[in-house]
Amino acid sequence: MNSDELYEQLLSIDKEIKQTEKRLEEETKDLERREIEWKQKVDEYKQKEEKRKLELKQTEEREIELKNEIETVTNEIQRMENELEELLRNVQEKIENVEKD
Repeated sequence: MNSDELYEQLLSIDKEIKQTEKRLEEETKDLERREIEWKQKVDEYKQKEEKRKLELKQTEEREIELKNEIETVTNEIQRMENELEELLRNVQEKIENVEKD
């Protein structure tokens, strides 16, 4: 091989190296872009998960509140029924007393 051929080979190798470097830079940029996109997706998922957890907690709290309200209303109904029964007994006693007189 003469020096011109060696020089041409060297130029060709240099050109390949530059093309490879350029391709690697582009691939690196693409990977960085994709990494940013994935990080954003992960952040979005985490936000959605936190929101879901908060909603679940609020739902559980509301369920407890409703159960307590139901228990309160049930107790109030029972109290009123007891009062009505007592009133009915009193009325019946008065009727019986009036009939005796």
